Amino acid sequence: MNWYYILLQAIRIIVFVLLFVVPFGYCLFKGNFKKGFWFTWIVWGIVVFIYGVFVPGIANLTAKVTGKPVDYDGFGFILGFIGGWLPCLIFASIGEFFHNVFMNIFVRK
Repeated sequence: MNWYYILLQAIRIIVFVLLFVVPFGYCLFKGNFKKGFWFTWIVWGIVVFIYGVFVPGIANLTAKVTGKPVDYDGFGFILGFIGGWLPCLIFASIGEFFHNVFMNIFVRK
């Protein structure tokens, strides 16, 4: 088996676990929407930023595995900077606002 393929799949599995399993486990453990929501977005921001920085290397690794060139066109900077930190800040504040609105409507009567 090709070691590049194993490395590429390991990177994909680690990113998946960091993006979905770790935040979900934290939210289940804490049971606090606000803390869980912020933790999730912070983890997503950091992981997507780091993944975005390394997209050229991952594209090169994918090219070695598949044998075909992969063109990423500066996708790493866009994904990592704008796609990582900006939604983290915007959606976290919007989510907290809607959570407070729904809590006031349905829970605190």
